[in-house]
Amino acid sequence: MRAVWGALLCVSAALACGPRLDEGNRALASGRYADAIRAYVEAQERDGPSAELLANLGRAYAKSGASGRAVLSYERALFLAPRDGAIRGALLEVRRDAGVEGEPDRGWRDYHRYLTRGEWVVIGLSAVAVFLLALAGARRLPRRTLVRVAGAGLLLAPPAAGAIVKHALDGDRAVVVEAADLLSSPGAGAAPTGRMRPGQVVRIVRDSPGFALVRVAGGGSGWIARSSVEPVTP
Repeated sequence: MRAVWGALLCVSAALACGPRLDEGNRALASGRYADAIRAYVEAQERDGPSAELLANLGRAYAKSGASGRAVLSYERALFLAPRDGAIRGALLEVRRDAGVEGEPDRGWRDYHRYLTRGEWVVIGLSAVAVFLLALAGARRLPRRTLVRVAGAGLLLAPPAAGAIVKHALDGDRAVVVEAADLLSSPGAGAAPTGRMRPGQVVRIVRDSPGFALVRVAGGGSGWIARSSVEPVTP
């Protein structure tokens, strides 16, 4: 089944990005990283993102030394394909090379990231449908079957709803794409309180013209130039 899904993903990605994706792949294979980046960016702007495109874009950025944008691209690819071990491995490698870490692993509390938001929506709707069908057939189904079917729906619905909410909250995750000072207030003349490295993951608390208030791993916070951070959600 995994092979079938993989084949379908590859076909859909190829259809989505077409010639520009192929052009980017050829440029990447021949070491023309600037050309590869340009082709991938144009394909994404025209046809939208895919996990394959973003992963290849991340590799091209990493090879060209743009570690911040490489991390961002791999994070976005993982958002679209959360169970892809190759993408996860590449992200860990580029983080290690850049000398930065991701957000702390919270184990089961990040269960929502094992599936995409769309997959959790399908699970949630299916759980509700199963529960409603069980109620509709209450008079015709044996009591034991009714309890099992209704129980399955009730068990699946809460975690699916929670995962959908968590995915929405993850919309504030962003990556520092270029080195920038962490400032005490929004403004070019504000006092620096730290230095942000390319590839660091932050959470955007709020925006101000030209700046964003971000929360960094460990609980610190400060203002950073808005052009230096980009959201993970593609």
